[in-house]
Amino acid sequence: MLAIIDAYPDWDDTGLTREERREQRLAEAKKALFNERPADGPKPSDDRRALLYMAQQRYKDLAIRDVRKLNPTAFPKWALRKPRSIRKLAEEAAKLVVSNSADAAVERLRKAFARQEDFWMEMVRTHDDVVESLEHNLLQEVAIRLAKLDIRLSINVRKNA
Repeated sequence: MLAIIDAYPDWDDTGLTREERREQRLAEAKKALFNERPADGPKPSDDRRALLYMAQQRYKDLAIRDVRKLNPTAFPKWALRKPRSIRKLAEEAAKLVVSNSADAAVERLRKAFARQEDFWMEMVRTHDDVVESLEHNLLQEVAIRLAKLDIRLSINVRKNA
């Protein structure tokens, strides 16, 4: 539905931002099609990036711990620390990803990760970046073709911690 709403923008001058008007139109469409009313209260938080971050960090911690058991000199002394607790990872994720270190956000992330740890750890173990690599290669090809037309395209690569 959002694709249709975006394809047919209305020029309503109600003073709402584009995003607010988009949400309003989505609610109106849902009500018209499904007799569905929008939920009252705040929208649920999307914590997937934070949970993925937590799983990535947990995986690194456990990998360092396991390699150090096999080869004590494999990592420098700073890597001697024990794997961080789920609570510590939730605090880091709340600050870095959610931009909110409030106790409620930390507790929400901690509980969500505890419930879904197997899923997120499997996601980290099996993710191979193929889709991202293909997209990056496609963008590079577009940049090359645009450069021939004297149009510059800068491809910024965001690195995950």
